[in-house]
Amino acid sequence: LKKAALGVIAEQLTENEIAHLREAFARLDTDGNGVLTVDELAAAINGAGHAEIDDEVAALMSGIDVDGNDTIDYREFLAATMERNHFIRDERLQKAFDHFDRDGTGQITLENLEEAMGSHEHALEIMQQVDANADGVISFEEFA
Repeated sequence: LKKAALGVIAEQLTENEIAHLREAFARLDTDGNGVLTVDELAAAINGAGHAEIDDEVAALMSGIDVDGNDTIDYREFLAATMERNHFIRDERLQKAFDHFDRDGTGQITLENLEEAMGSHEHALEIMQQVDANADGVISFEEFA
């Protein structure tokens, strides 16, 4: 859910706010195809003077690759870099929350998650992880 929410927030950012991130992505995307591969990430890390760390690069990749296609597209890159950035503000969190609260009840239900995530199993797993008070819905406080 966190990755998906960060993706929603990434879509709200202005070009001025993310210009430096676009440049960084372009530098990493050495073949210019619009996605980052494990090899490109490993080359960037190794080029920065770090020893071969293939297992760590693979773990990094799996943590960022939201759609599971073994590449990182620009939207996934933005979401991953924003997590440690100042871009996550209350109003953006609220917009991301509202994206999942599709029926406007002020809570994210299992049905909302199923619609957003595409499967009952994935929605149930997220609900179990995020619903801290086990009331069957995700409040804004639990989401944030």
